[in-house]
Amino acid sequence: MKLETTKLTTENEKLKADLLELRCRSMRDNLLIMGISEDKGETYSIAENLVRAFLQEQLGIPEEEVKKIQMERAHRIGKRKEEGKPRPMVVKFTSSKCKDGVLSLSKRLKGTSFFITSQYPTEVVEKRHMGKHVRNNNKVAQ
Repeated sequence: MKLETTKLTTENEKLKADLLELRCRSMRDNLLIMGISEDKGETYSIAENLVRAFLQEQLGIPEEEVKKIQMERAHRIGKRKEEGKPRPMVVKFTSSKCKDGVLSLSKRLKGTSFFITSQYPTEVVEKRHMGKHVRNNNKVAQ
């Protein structure tokens, strides 16, 4: 009985790891963009247009180039809040090349209210936060 429980636990952990890897792969062409204003009744089409305007106005990508950037979809994540900051925008690009090109320009946003980062599953973000916290504590202790 104990051997079977151990086997099931091991199999469960492997399945969890496999699922996390699949989630990471499904998000590899995604960016999170924070700071884009939000309107009530925002549709996927409106969200994509907001992203295109953001790419042109905030990142300085010429209009002709922005038109060439292919997105599968753009939408908000999280629950809508009555007041406060707009929800983050998830943008799924059709290729890593498009995503990486936009991400490489994110340094132009320094000093603004906008921020761009790659999207990762919650588990990965939490692990990275924990690792960062441990590293910071180690620096203080030295």
